[in-house]
Amino acid sequence: MSTPTPPAASASPETPQPQAPQTFNSDDVERIVKDRLDRERKKFEGFDELKAKAQKYDEIEAQNATELEKAIKKADAEARADVSAKTNLRLIGAEAKAAAAAMGFNDPADAVIQLRDKFSGIKVTDDGDVDEEAVKALIDQLAKDKPYLVKTDSGRPTPLPGQGQHQTPPNSGRDQAMEQARKRGFAKAE
Repeated sequence: MSTPTPPAASASPETPQPQAPQTFNSDDVERIVKDRLDRERKKFEGFDELKAKAQKYDEIEAQNATELEKAIKKADAEARADVSAKTNLRLIGAEAKAAAAAMGFNDPADAVIQLRDKFSGIKVTDDGDVDEEAVKALIDQLAKDKPYLVKTDSGRPTPLPGQGQHQTPPNSGRDQAMEQARKRGFAKAE
């Protein structure tokens, strides 16, 4: 077995010498930038040609599609639009019902029934968020237009227009005459 030899004692580690900062003139900078741009452009050579070919391929595919395929695509698009519209209507209805309940409507579903034809102007995002301010404005207007749909402070519904406290008709005198006759003993008490 041999023993490793120690490094030579005479070798001294070299200390790195500080380098002077490299300076560039404007011609050097322009040349460097131009070289880099040329390298980047070479990476994407032919990209526009490929993009044009892909677009042409899509056009040819669309032309070659059979009538059945076209009908299927059209039906699919219509079905998606229909489902989306129905879903949005339900989302808006739920938002209106919640707003009506918060405002103290007797039956919040009445607000939805009353306002259903006005829901088409309310926006729903792709995420399903309903324009709450627009719904609240509709509910506020409904409460003003039809106050009988909203509970009063007593917890009773507001009476319909034309309704109110019914008063008993004025006494015709018959009741008074019967009372006098009972007092005098001419009539029997009921």
